[in-house]
Amino acid sequence: MLSISVMLSSMLSSLQSPPEILWTFNTTGWKNLGGPSIDSKENLYWGDDVGFVYKVSKEGKQQWKSYFSCTYPEEERVNGVPITVMNAIPKGFDISNIPYAIWFDMAGETCDRFTSTSSILLNDSMLFIASRQCSKLYWINTIDGSVQRSINVQDLPSTKKDPLQLGGGFTSSPAYSKKTDTIYIPGGDFWGDQWCEGAKLGIDFRNVTKRKVSDSRLYAFTADGEYKWEMVAESPDRRRTAWYPSPAIGPDGTIFVGNFNGYLYSITDLGSTYRINWKYYSKRTSIFFSCGDSDTGLNISTPDYFEWWSSPVLSPEGILYLGSNDFNFYAFNSTTGDVLWTYPTVGEVYQSPVLGSDGTVYITCEGDSGNSTLFALTSKGVLKWKLVHPTIGIDFQIPLITSDGTLVVGFTGTVSEVWGVSIEDGSILWIRDSIGNNPTMSPSISNDGTQLYVLGGADGNFWMSAIKHNSTLADSPCPKFRCDAQNTGRN
Repeated sequence: MLSISVMLSSMLSSLQSPPEILWTFNTTGWKNLGGPSIDSKENLYWGDDVGFVYKVSKEGKQQWKSYFSCTYPEEERVNGVPITVMNAIPKGFDISNIPYAIWFDMAGETCDRFTSTSSILLNDSMLFIASRQCSKLYWINTIDGSVQRSINVQDLPSTKKDPLQLGGGFTSSPAYSKKTDTIYIPGGDFWGDQWCEGAKLGIDFRNVTKRKVSDSRLYAFTADGEYKWEMVAESPDRRRTAWYPSPAIGPDGTIFVGNFNGYLYSITDLGSTYRINWKYYSKRTSIFFSCGDSDTGLNISTPDYFEWWSSPVLSPEGILYLGSNDFNFYAFNSTTGDVLWTYPTVGEVYQSPVLGSDGTVYITCEGDSGNSTLFALTSKGVLKWKLVHPTIGIDFQIPLITSDGTLVVGFTGTVSEVWGVSIEDGSILWIRDSIGNNPTMSPSISNDGTQLYVLGGADGNFWMSAIKHNSTLADSPCPKFRCDAQNTGRN
């Protein structure tokens, strides 16, 4: 099939009139990467980065707004031993006798953050959302915004046994399996990048015995909040582990998710425990970068693996799709874990793919090595077309597919726009501006198809925009981020 590269300059003359902005809703904060959940009555639910969770009607009227926070102790201790704050010690400090360490010191009350997670509507009466700042899980009554149940991962048996082996700090969206009636939520971040921060001080941070947030875990809870199990991401050589990708759920309940440790996992829920069916290791053939301190001679190099940032999606044929920061997009046999094909991209693939009803895969990659690009690939990995943004530093976000054959896509950067793009050839159909810079939330759509939703802001003000539309979400396996209006991540 012919490969077509579409440039913006050749398309502007044939654009349709931009769709109308129907209403805007001002928010306290803005950054949310997952997009709102939408119930059967067309109400929207989402959290922001300053502790608020919202319920807003289809007409843009606030139904409720709930605030969440937590308090850190003035001095953290483990078994009576103070925790050393690593970024406060002098250069060249001998850390060989430090038993416990935390990188950043936090004390007092702080707002919770729902920066990177989308909420899940378990049903029209119960909303589930996970927090980044306070490491908490919330089950929220959708009628009035009251908390029906909350779980702090520090209160789980595994964390109580070793308080620094904490897997919270939820930075990815949860998934819900109807097959097992279970919520799967990745949490925790072992920041290997802090090796470099320590190296600038002449400190080999890897030698600290224990570190707060020293691992990352995949948690399983029943839909009503009962703990089932947790899986710790392996960390050879104390490498960075983090569950930034969100899980995909197969029709048989199989869980697929990648980690920053270089592994992509296929996991089966066994009830009170789990089984790893297969794992794929993304090996790096050369050192990506190194860092150190000239005075002490300390030098630390990156490990030999690539990180998985992209959340996977699963096709009805059993093909698992996701991107990597090795400048490739992957298709796996979901049963065996074998690589079926790879497609080379022009940059690292951080965003998650979406699937068309005909099996076409749509992916975007950030423009680290050039201009950001939106690709359309067949299920065999053949390029159908690509749309290249003319401005370096402007990155496509995850698109949404509507039933009339439109890809709706926003951007990160300074562009205050959302585009409508034809799924047939990548031509630009319309451009809607004035929706605010950095619309980091992936687009969502009302159940009846009459409104698109995008979050953006400018000059310290943030808002949700409702944009007029006239077609529903596409009938495909995964036409948007988290696949459906409830954000379950199901296939």
